Amino acid sequence: MSQQYAVSELSQKKSRGFTLIELLVVIAIIAILAAILFPVFAKAREKARQATCASNLKQMGLGILQYAQDYDETMVPRRLQGATNQGWTQLMQPYFKNQQVFACPSNPSNARSFVDDALGLASYAANFQGGFRDINLDPTKGVVRYAFTFAEFVSPAQTIGVLESTAAFSDFNVDAGTGSIFSQRPRPDDPGWAFGCLFMGHAGFTNYLFMDGHVKAMKPFSTLSRTDGGTGDINLWRYDNLTFIAWQLMEQAIGNGPAEPNPTRPVQLINECLKYAN
Repeated sequence: MSQQYAVSELSQKKSRGFTLIELLVVIAIIAILAAILFPVFAKAREKARQATCASNLKQMGLGILQYAQDYDETMVPRRLQGATNQGWTQLMQPYFKNQQVFACPSNPSNARSFVDDALGLASYAANFQGGFRDINLDPTKGVVRYAFTFAEFVSPAQTIGVLESTAAFSDFNVDAGTGSIFSQRPRPDDPGWAFGCLFMGHAGFTNYLFMDGHVKAMKPFSTLSRTDGGTGDINLWRYDNLTFIAWQLMEQAIGNGPAEPNPTRPVQLINECLKYAN
């Protein structure tokens, strides 16, 4: 009888489950591991999205260069003025199999374009001062303008062509005098529309397509020269790489610039942009 009791007691000991303390310890370990690993997974996921975004821009670069070959070394225009009034994204459609190339997976905050609602939602904007000029061949529609040519670039590898934007602008016009599209603010009459700003959702970086076709992730101040208050060697926003202050003085000399040049304006605008950084 005592032997049978001993066997029964041994069986009960073997089948004993976790105690509450042991279970809590296991849960605590899992929670600690999750706290460590989840940020790692989130960073890895964002890196993958950033890579997709960069790939989109590289495809655009190939399309832009192909367009230039097809049209005697001329750039795709920002807008083809006239009856169709097509924007650059529409003009580039024959060069892409998938229109998702215009959407960055990290950028969910697209708004309808203040310039042209027909462009739809997009994550990227063309740099007006980087060669995306309007074309107007009809003198009855205003001043005749011809396409920008690649021969006009001082250094295509140091000129921003397309960039990430928080609004679906057809262009990103960094103006010498006001730079008004270098800051984001919603339209008070319709919050569904917005002025654009740099999208900095990749850990503070923005992907840029340069006019030689390469893509680089940079922080905003790296795109400005030290003369303009940035950290870069030259101004990457213009086809001729003029500093903003030189640009302002040039525009002032021909009567198009501000009455008083403001050399700190680009820095002010980037700081304004940083307020809306994702």
